[in-house]
Amino acid sequence: MQPYTVTPVQAETRQLKKSSTLVAMMLLAMLFVDFLLTVASQFGLLDGIRQWASTHEKLMLVNMIIYAVCLVVPAVAVALIGGYRQNPFASKRVSGGALGIGVAGGMAIAIFANVLASWIMSWLMMLGVPEPEMPDMLQPTLISLALNILSTAVLPALVEEMIFRGYILRALRPHGDGPAIVLSAALFALFHGNVLQIPFAFVLGLMLGYLMVQTDSIWPAVLLHFSNNLMSVLLNFFGKCFPDQQEVITTVVFVAVTAIGAVALTVVCRLGYVKSVGNGVSLFNVRERVGRLLFSPAMVLVLAALLVTVFNSMGSGL
Repeated sequence: MQPYTVTPVQAETRQLKKSSTLVAMMLLAMLFVDFLLTVASQFGLLDGIRQWASTHEKLMLVNMIIYAVCLVVPAVAVALIGGYRQNPFASKRVSGGALGIGVAGGMAIAIFANVLASWIMSWLMMLGVPEPEMPDMLQPTLISLALNILSTAVLPALVEEMIFRGYILRALRPHGDGPAIVLSAALFALFHGNVLQIPFAFVLGLMLGYLMVQTDSIWPAVLLHFSNNLMSVLLNFFGKCFPDQQEVITTVVFVAVTAIGAVALTVVCRLGYVKSVGNGVSLFNVRERVGRLLFSPAMVLVLAALLVTVFNSMGSGL
């Protein structure tokens, strides 16, 4: 009897399935923990915490802890159980100039994504899809502003970049940087769970992934994510403090950020700092690799769960 040998095609197919399963199980674990907390809340198991969180500050602190636990603990646990020992924050050193140019250009693209999302949402509303309600914990006080910057800008920038760029993008990169950027951005967008944020999160996710691939560092993506969310918090805060000037303030900020970002992008292109994003060396073409990544059993399950979440958010306003 001849010994069984694994062909190169079989070996790569197994690796594609392994990467897909790791990413999917990470997302499923986070969704499952969130589901458990929802069930616990419905059965009154969190009433003690709610009673303790009687003030605005305590409530925000509890929300931050729950957010971090629901995302970080499942992701790290799945990575360890799955034998994925890659440090999600491992990065090469990036110069201050490159960091500043990348973030400035990324912020301009974020403005474009914001406009695109608003345009898409306006069309959906014309078709009868209600605009989803977004939670607003911001009050016109400096304490509330500081807490919202921490909960909305600092924490998501670290946690979400750790998961979607530090773990997921890195796990997919062996199968090509291009597919890895697009797939991680799509999962990042769907994970936000509502139709209003999906277009914006997808475009921003593309930029975040592109920055990481270009620099081999997660920190430009973290800083861009933080800067984008910080801008949103500050605009919301000034809108509450100066409601009559909200439109003017938003327009001025958007124009200024776009202009600075356009200059940064022009400098990058003129100086040739941009490296091409390759699709990797593989026995399969890009479409075949993407198909194998998307249609593993675990990935099909997580995509279905994410789509159900999105459709539920659309139906909740009907």
